[in-house]
Amino acid sequence: MDYDDTTPTKGSVSIGSSMHGGAISTGDNSTARFTATPSAQQEKQHQELLEQIRLLRQNLSHLTSTPEATVVEV
Repeated sequence: MDYDDTTPTKGSVSIGSSMHGGAISTGDNSTARFTATPSAQQEKQHQELLEQIRLLRQNLSHLTSTPEATVVEV
């Protein structure tokens, strides 16, 4: 077997060429923790979405109460 950069050697692990957004744990009693941190753009979009949902819920109260509107409010 020829050696190259992707050939694992004793005591090492090769997983593709790179990994983004994950955690790996090996061995007895080992743990791994991954916490996703949203980007500033994702956070801004999330806040805008919540604001639009709040506005929609406020405007629903101005509609005539119907079974359809009740389902949306729930």
